[in-house]
Amino acid sequence: YIEDENGVPVSGSMIKQIFAIARSIWVSLHQDGQAPDCWGKVAVDARCKYEYYMCTKFPVLALGEANWKAHYICTKLYSSWFSTHV
Repeated sequence: YIEDENGVPVSGSMIKQIFAIARSIWVSLHQDGQAPDCWGKVAVDARCKYEYYMCTKFPVLALGEANWKAHYICTKLYSSWFSTHV
């Protein structure tokens, strides 16, 4: 699902970078007291912070309606990260 504007999947190394940055943002949210126990409960300001950083750093995540690719990462990975690290 993470593809460039031509429909070409991004490299494995880029996927690793994307996931690493996502995790670092989650750590920051936790340090700021904004990390919910599940991503569906995230406050709008925390959601916007995550979306801004992810889509700025990785424009491929902004391709598609409402930056859904950036948020799909959270849907798939956040709960596991939260239960392991918080």
